[in-house]
Amino acid sequence: MISMIIEFLDGANRATATTVQLETYDLLKAKLAEGRKVSVTELLVPLGLSDRRPLISRIKHLAEKGFLRLEPETEQEAASVA
Repeated sequence: MISMIIEFLDGANRATATTVQLETYDLLKAKLAEGRKVSVTELLVPLGLSDRRPLISRIKHLAEKGFLRLEPETEQEAASVA
């Protein structure tokens, strides 16, 4: 699911994001900078989450706010979050 991130964008206003969104963004950027794929499950514990849906929601909100760009999601992925 994290493979849906195409790129991190420069110039996003950090003041527009919530504290948990920024925590998620910083963790994602650090993990992906290591040069390997990162699974959603791998990110849950460091973020204090037990369900993937809040993480996916945070990632989508970060994209909406201009922090990153996502691949277009498939119908199956959209249904798994709903």
